[in-house]
Amino acid sequence: MQEISGRAIEDFMNQDPPHFCKAFINTFSRCDIVDNNLLETFNGYIVQVRHKHIIDMLKDIRVVLMERMFAKKQMMVNSDDNICPRIKKKLEKAKLRSMVCTPRPNRELKFEVRVVDNRYIVDLNKKSCTCRQWDVSGIPCIYAISCINWMKQDIDTYVDDYYKKKTYLMAYQYALQPLNGQQMWPQENIEIILPPTIKKMPGRPKKSKRKDKDEIANSSNKLARIGLKMQYKAYGQYGHNKRTYKHKN
Repeated sequence: MQEISGRAIEDFMNQDPPHFCKAFINTFSRCDIVDNNLLETFNGYIVQVRHKHIIDMLKDIRVVLMERMFAKKQMMVNSDDNICPRIKKKLEKAKLRSMVCTPRPNRELKFEVRVVDNRYIVDLNKKSCTCRQWDVSGIPCIYAISCINWMKQDIDTYVDDYYKKKTYLMAYQYALQPLNGQQMWPQENIEIILPPTIKKMPGRPKKSKRKDKDEIANSSNKLARIGLKMQYKAYGQYGHNKRTYKHKN
C-alpha cells in the first residue's frame, strides 16, 4: 500500500486503525469485533416501545432486559458444556476447516503449520499464532486446532476464560429488581410541571427544512419578482408590459 500511494497510507493511519482494522487491534481485550452490534441489538429491543411516553417506554425496556438477563443465565446454568454455545459452534466449524492443515512440531510445543504454500508458527504454550486470529479473539484458529488435535489434547482448555461458563455466569450474577406499579408509587406534594405555553411566532411558517451545506437546494422554475425587469417587446421598453404600457399618440 505504501508503494502504491504514500498519501493513502498516511490517511489510513490518521483514521485510528486500531478501532477498525484487525491487524492493529490490541490482543488484551480478546475481542475481534470491529462493528458496534451492541447498539443495534438494544435498538431491536426498544423498537416496539420507543414511541410510547417516556415513563412507559422505560418501564417496558426494564421488563424486557430483566427477562433477557434471566433467560441468558438459565441457559448457561442448564448447559453441561464449559464453553459458551456460540463459541462452541465456531470451534466445530473450525475443526472441519483444520483438516487442510499439516502441523510439524518441535521440542518446545511450537509447530510449523503448512496450508498449501503458506506457513504459520503456532505456540501452544503462549496460545499464539502468527495469523493473529488466536491472539486477538482468544479462540483457537484452524492452525492451532490442527496442532491441538495432533497432540491429542482437549481444544476447550485452550479457549480463553472469557468464553467459559464461569465467566458467563459472573456477567449475569446481578439481576434487575422487579418494581411495583404506578398506583403504588409514593405521592409527593410538589407542584405539577406543566408544558410551556405555545407562542405563535411572527411571519409565515416555513414549509421546507433547513438544509445542510452538503445538501442540494431544491430547483424551482418559478422566477422571483425581485430584481426582474419587465419588457414590452413590441416597443422594446423596460419597466412595462403590454397591460401597463401607455401608448403615445
